[in-house]
Amino acid sequence: VTTNEKGGVTYQAQTTRDELPRNSIYPLTLQLNEYDLDLAAKCWVSPIGSLPVQVQVGIDPNSYKVEVPEGCQFELTVNGISGSQTVENLSCTWNMPDGVTGIDFEGATTGVQIVKGHVTAAQGKTFKLSVLVTWSDGAATYNRTYYVTLITGDLTDFPFSRSTTRSGQYVLDYLNPEMLNMFIKK
Repeated sequence: VTTNEKGGVTYQAQTTRDELPRNSIYPLTLQLNEYDLDLAAKCWVSPIGSLPVQVQVGIDPNSYKVEVPEGCQFELTVNGISGSQTVENLSCTWNMPDGVTGIDFEGATTGVQIVKGHVTAAQGKTFKLSVLVTWSDGAATYNRTYYVTLITGDLTDFPFSRSTTRSGQYVLDYLNPEMLNMFIKK
């Protein structure tokens, strides 16, 4: 069953019955357990002449939409599943539709909770990623497909994460604009 909740969640289950006699009715009740994805996101931009600088991003918990700055490096982490008593054997497989350009994963995407990548330096792009999450809760094993949407926004709309400058670490910040009156020298 694929729903429209949280930007699209796919539930999968299999009945214990594998045959249905002719002219019989098999009542089947679907229970959609509310297992929400505990997702975290980090992003970095790389200004010219500087090491990557982390920017602040947020996740819409109702749709798993993440707005990231254009041209950034990103890291998405599945911390767990909320709504489950005990989450064990958590495994994730990240995918993006074939033929999509402007986004690229770096490193492994199967069997990992953290995926890293980078997006194009063009704002207004939307990338719909899917993550198949498998876990155990007691004796039962579950798997759900969640959809995470990355949207690229204007780089100047994202505040830099503040950190102390230790051991000469460079912290980048936007400066106030200035107007210079230019004159021709004669």
